[in-house]
Amino acid sequence: MIFGLFKKKKPVAAAQRKKPEGKLIGSIVHYFSRCKAGVIKLKVPLSVGETIHVQGHTTDFKQKLNSLQIDNKDIEKAKKGSEVGFIAKKRVRTNDSVYKV
Repeated sequence: MIFGLFKKKKPVAAAQRKKPEGKLIGSIVHYFSRCKAGVIKLKVPLSVGETIHVQGHTTDFKQKLNSLQIDNKDIEKAKKGSEVGFIAKKRVRTNDSVYKV
């Protein structure tokens, strides 16, 4: 039969994905596609110059933070509980996890 030729691929189980490096520091709450910037809701403090690992269902990359912003103002450090913007080198999605490496 022809129908036997088209088999569906099984999705990758969560246990088979690469384990993230570092400590969970927050999650992505928004992405601005025009300026390629993401917004992180922080659970712990974060500073410029630190390296983060963004991991989600289809997202997985590391990058060094060159700048952080709150309300369009550059900052050096962000406190726990704040929402900070950063320039993302790749597209990030809502609910992606962010880890400090």
